[in-house]
Amino acid sequence: MVGGAGLWLPVLTGTWHGGLFRAVEMVLLSLFFLLTSMRLVRLLARVPRVNVQVMAGAAAGYLHLGLTGGVLATATQVLVPGSFSLGEGASHQLLLDRLTYFSFVTIAGVGYGDVLPANAVGERFVILLSVASTLYVALLVGLLLGRFIASEEVEMLEDDQLDLD
Repeated sequence: MVGGAGLWLPVLTGTWHGGLFRAVEMVLLSLFFLLTSMRLVRLLARVPRVNVQVMAGAAAGYLHLGLTGGVLATATQVLVPGSFSLGEGASHQLLLDRLTYFSFVTIAGVGYGDVLPANAVGERFVILLSVASTLYVALLVGLLLGRFIASEEVEMLEDDQLDLD
């Protein structure tokens, strides 16, 4: 609730509220996104049979990873100013937008342009986000595809058994 109100407050008032309020808000929002990300991954990993809805959940998890990266990058910038170079004309009012863009560019492996890590903290964040997105795609989606293929094979074997009876 606090994080959500804090996200809309700058939009409604046209100002960027800095200081301790913004730092606390970003930490709480980061914790929320991290916890929901972990819960989603655990949920997807425990699914016994994979169907279209589960695959859609995996795709939503990838998008959630990008949003989580944007929130965490914003928290990093708020707590350690100067972690990211935001490009020309960037303002603090657009910080979450710019760093969410940066997060999606990072997880997609597109390459950087106007938003860059500017110090060791920003670089370490990029390393963690890149590794997390690669592991997400390779491990979780690979696991789900393996289960999907296995469930299709079971259905084919069941159909063959019914044909023999």
